[in-house]
Order: sequence, then C-alpha cells, then structure tokens
Amino acid sequence: MKTHTNDFKNELKNMGRQIDSIITYTQNGSTVTLHDELYSVSIHYDGNLLKSVMKQLDVQCSIEIPLETVINYQFGVKVGNSYEYINYGNFVVYNVEKLEDKDKYQITCYDKMLYAMQKYTNLGAIYPITIKNFIIAIANKIGLQFNNTNFKNYDREIASDLYNGLDYTYRDILDEIAQATGSIICINNDDELEIRYLTNTNDIIDEEYLKDVNVKFGEKYGPINSIVLSRAAESDNVYLRDEDSIALNGLCELKIKDNQIMNWNDRSDYLEDLMEALGGIYFYVNDFSSPGILYYELGDIYDIKVGSIYYKSIMLNDEINITSGIEEIVYTETLEQSETDYTKADKTDRRLNEAYIIVDKQNRQINQVISEIGDRDGKGTSITEDIEQLTTTVDGITNQMIQKGGNNLFYYGKEFWKGEEITTTVRRPIQVGDDLSNKKIYLSFPTESPVDIIDYNTGNVVEGENGNIYHYKREGYAEESVSVEYGVNEDILYEMEASSYIDGVTEYIMPNNFGVVTQVNYQSGVYEYIQIDVEETKEVLNIEEISGGEFIVNTVSGRGYIVNSGSSKQDTNNNEVAVPNGTYTVSFLYKKIGPELANGSVKINDIEYQLTENEWTKFEQVVEVSTNHIEIELIADTDNTLYVADLLGNIGIVAEIWTQNPNETRTDTVKIGKGIEVISSSQDTKLKADADGVRVVQVSNENNIVTEFTKEGTRIKKLIAENQAQITGILIQQVGDQTWISSLL
Repeated sequence: MKTHTNDFKNELKNMGRQIDSIITYTQNGSTVTLHDELYSVSIHYDGNLLKSVMKQLDVQCSIEIPLETVINYQFGVKVGNSYEYINYGNFVVYNVEKLEDKDKYQITCYDKMLYAMQKYTNLGAIYPITIKNFIIAIANKIGLQFNNTNFKNYDREIASDLYNGLDYTYRDILDEIAQATGSIICINNDDELEIRYLTNTNDIIDEEYLKDVNVKFGEKYGPINSIVLSRAAESDNVYLRDEDSIALNGLCELKIKDNQIMNWNDRSDYLEDLMEALGGIYFYVNDFSSPGILYYELGDIYDIKVGSIYYKSIMLNDEINITSGIEEIVYTETLEQSETDYTKADKTDRRLNEAYIIVDKQNRQINQVISEIGDRDGKGTSITEDIEQLTTTVDGITNQMIQKGGNNLFYYGKEFWKGEEITTTVRRPIQVGDDLSNKKIYLSFPTESPVDIIDYNTGNVVEGENGNIYHYKREGYAEESVSVEYGVNEDILYEMEASSYIDGVTEYIMPNNFGVVTQVNYQSGVYEYIQIDVEETKEVLNIEEISGGEFIVNTVSGRGYIVNSGSSKQDTNNNEVAVPNGTYTVSFLYKKIGPELANGSVKINDIEYQLTENEWTKFEQVVEVSTNHIEIELIADTDNTLYVADLLGNIGIVAEIWTQNPNETRTDTVKIGKGIEVISSSQDTKLKADADGVRVVQVSNENNIVTEFTKEGTRIKKLIAENQAQITGILIQQVGDQTWISSLL
C-alpha cells in the first residue's frame, strides 16, 4: 500500500476535494514540469497471480513529449494548506499522437516492464544458475535493478539455458519465474524489478468510498488448497494438497501448466514453497467503481464493507481516470479452477524423453532438440541455427558461432582514453624559451662516471640571452689536476676538479646568470646534461591494458584493463563517433580485485555507479542521450582496484554481445586504431605505423627506436646492403671479393 496519511485517505472521500497532477522529465539537461498543461491522466493495469504486470499511463496535454522520454507522474490531494502527493513512478513514452483540430497530444506510456518486451537472447550466464541469479541476470540485461533478496524457491537451480533459440521475450520468462516463485512480478515505484507477494493491509473500505456507485460481488474464490504442476500428459502431474482445508472448504485447485523452469527439474521440490506462498488465499469476485482508493498497490488485500458484510478483495486490476475529478474502476476475476484425476497423478517427478525439430519460418530459425525432460542435470543436446549464429548446447554447455558486430561505440586502445591532468615538478634539459633567471641549473649525469658523458673539445654551444655556455673536456681528464669548466662568453664561471666528482652523485648545481635561452645546439648532445626543474601538466591514465589469464576464461575479448588510482575517460565526441540522440546501453564485465576498502566506480555522462562485486559481474546501464555524446569514466581511489573488460556501447535498451569498434582491430599481435601496431611473437620489437611515419621500436622501451621512416628521411641503427648501396651520389658495391666505392655524379 502506498504511503499516505489518514488525512489524505479521508480527503479522498470528500467530493469537494482539490486534486493535482504533476509530470516531470529531463530534456536537454533541464527539468521540465507539466502541471496546467495536463488535460487528463489515466493509469491502468491488468494483473493476476503468477504473472508479470505492466502499468500503462495515458496523458492528454498541450505539450509534445519526445518518444522514449522517461517521465515521472505524481498525483496529489490538498490536505489542509498543502498538497500531499503519491508518486506513481516512472514511465517510458511509447507513442505520441497529435489530436486533430485540437491543441492536444495523446501520449501513451508504459512502466519499465516495457524493457522486457523484447526477444530473449543469451544472458551470458554460467550454468547451473539459481533462480535468484537468473532473474538478476535478466534485470541487468534489460537495464534494471532487482529488488528482492529472498523469495520462494529462490535457490532452485536452472541447469542450462532453457530459452535459447525459443521465441520467448524476457517478459514471457518473467511470467514463468512468477509461476515458479508463486508471485507477481512488477516494476515498483523506484524503477526496480520486484517479485511481489499478496500483502494483507488489514484495511477496510466502507460505503463512503462506494457512495452513488454500483458494486457487484460474485462468488468466493478459494481458499487455495491444492497446487498442481502439470505437463502435456495428465499422468505426469505432481501435486501438493491441504487435506484439512479441502475437508472444510472443498477443493480449490491452482494448476500451473508446462512451466519450462520447473519442467526441467524435479518439480515436486517446488511444491512446498508454492503452497506456503499461495495456500489459504481467498477473495470475492468483484467489479466496482469508486471516487478513489488510489493508495492501494498491486497485490494489496483489503476488505470491502457493504452493510454488515465484509468482502475480501485483492487489488489485481485497476483503472484510474483523472480529469477535474477521479473515477476508479476496480475488478478482480476468479483464477482458473480445474479438477485433476489424482489416480493418475504422482507426488514425484517423472522423466520424459523428447526429440523434435522446430522450423520457425518467421524468425528464419531451425532448432533441433534431443532431451530428457525433468532431469536435474539438464541432460540434452540442442542445435539452433539462424541467419546470425549457430548455437550448440550439450548438457548445458553452450558454444556459439556468431556473425554479428561492428556496433561498438567505444574503443579499447589506451590512445583513445584521456587521463587526469596532473601537474608535477620534473627535471628536463633546457629548451628554447626557458627563462633561467632565478632558477637552479643542474649539471646532471646519468651514470656514476660523469667524465664518460663529456666529448673531447667539441666546442658545442648553448646560446643564451646573455651569453653562451661552453661545455668541453680536455685530454688527460683523469688526472686530479684537470678541471671541467663551464663559462659564459668564454669566461670561466664554474670549475670543478675531476677529483671533486663523487661516486653516486649524479648532479651538481651551477651558477646562473644566463637569462632566456634563445637557441640550443641539439646535435651536440651537451644540452641534455644541463637541466632545470619545471612544472609540467600532462594527462595520466589510471588504466593498464592486460590480456590472458582470467580474461581468457571470463570475457569475450580475452583482454581488458587494470584500473588504478585516478580516473580515465573516453568520449564518443573525442573519438569522432556520431551519436544521434536516443536510447543506448553501456555494458562491461568487471571484478573488484583491490582491498576491501578500495572504491571503484564508473561514471556515464556524469552519473556515477559503484562497482563492488568481487566476482566477474556484468554491468549494464541504459543511457538516454540528449547531447549527442556518451562519456564513460573509470575511477578508483587505490591502485589495482578493478579488472574491466568487454566495454560496449550500443544502440537500444539491451546490451549486445561484445564486439570491437568497427574502426579498431586488436589481437595478441596486431592492433589497428589511430595507427597500426604489429608485435613480434619472438623478439622484443614491434612495428608502429602512424600518420607521421613508420617505426620499429622495442616493446619494453618504446623510446628506443631501431628504425624510423618519416618525411624527413630514414634513421637506422644498423644497415646491411647485400649487393650495392647508393648514397647521395656514391655507389658502394661488392665486386668479387672487393668492395668498390664509385661516384655517380
């Protein structure tokens, strides 16, 4: 029952009450509120036990709400000096129609059970799987959170993918889960998928709510005292009965037919929980209208008092029409009753072997099944072939050959990610434009033998604003009497005896009056050893690419990232991927590997979601795009916090099977993205081809360039010409056992 005050409830009886309706939604980053723009609102749903239920919202208003917009509806009644509202939750705009000759739009919406109204595809779950984890996987697949933790038969196992290749929607499967759990499945007001049981409110509707209305009460249904699970053959029924209730009230049997989940298991295991959930339920068939009992929810049990008689009723079907007033129509129908020949039924399950071929022309699919129904190990073989894939399942283990992909909005390669901008102090060689005034200048050595880095009497010059820095070493430098000299305009400013060099000390501070550097002789290499400290801002990625190991076993791609402290983001805008406004799904696999107190999260278009699971888990989130881009950001507060893999962005409300971006190719040895990389399978080298040239570099040290081809020419560490070589007019060739050098000019 929706939360409300007694004043609210009493005010609903008042025919002179003041009512209000509010619809809110987000458009182009701003909140839109409709109030006076609303002409009429109606909400209705048709529910029943052992079913999934979808609510429908119909609105007439003066504003055109875009398709697929998620709107929120609240109804209010004035209590005292203010309005008290009931939140009816969120709805998805499904259809918008401009009414002829009227400044009105007719808008049809459904709650997010709409996301389940699509054909089932493989969940990627690991079987056997409990019913609880199965419905969680479905909720993740259709972009919802699951509300319940405990419910009837939650720990019963499903041995294999029962629905793969069959023409089922996710909602069809939710119906079967409702049967197996003895419940109703719906979307609650927090947009969560919920398994709901009938709830006794101990509430009474008196005749004040039924004033001037027609009330019809039919026969009493129940109490339910027999649960029967049946398959095609009557002799294959299993059942559980409450004999005491039958003797007192007569037989009221609830039969569940051909439930896939229970059929492939020992059905008798389900009976006790089902009887606990459904046994003893009774109500009176009724059909009445009312000026408003809007605070009741699906599955609420309440009493209707007419005169001195109380009629128990269950809120299963409701229609609320709101204009300037309220009219509510409530009705409850009898459930299907049947009689079973118990002489042919059994309290234990039986096996039934089946072999069949289904040819589905409409969906262009062939399904071949050889199975043993009812076996708890899920024994069976099926082959499903359609235009996109070939799926083979043997005893619950599924292999797929898929021809589908090319629709991933995101890239894998690190070059497509942007890291945090971090400012640090670094020491680097001086550069043109550096102002050396008031800065410490360091003579830095990369080894413990500083003399090894100084050329003999080179005369190389670093030109400064106020003079030149000469850097040279004289012969006989090893003798203690020899000094290393630095000067400006050939006047020595700094001398250091060779004996003053200390093993292990790699830098010395030099005097400074050089001003702004105007030119550096980069050819000499001297500049590399005259350095200054500067602040440097650069992007730092917190992700490391990784492959193999757990990624091979648990992911489609076989590769992913380790997420360290910090954040990295990827935006389709930056990657020049056009994203029309609409509905998309972002998905990936993740596993928390860091310390218990480490925090990892993902931010999608500025909305953050925590990642807390310690086992491989599928994350899925439906994203409403109104700014033509999707940005995803991986965040952690500790190094080695998360594994992340199979990042996918695709159109629609359901995550597809992971594929690479159509503009990127990644394998163990070849990567194609903004450039091409080919890694040697046996050497510490790789080929990199980018827009500015082709290079062979070390894998372990990409700064070590072995060979380079650019518009400036070729750089190579070693050149071997087997027969002849031509270099700027010189011909070098092998003639017999001699090497000839000739001029071509």
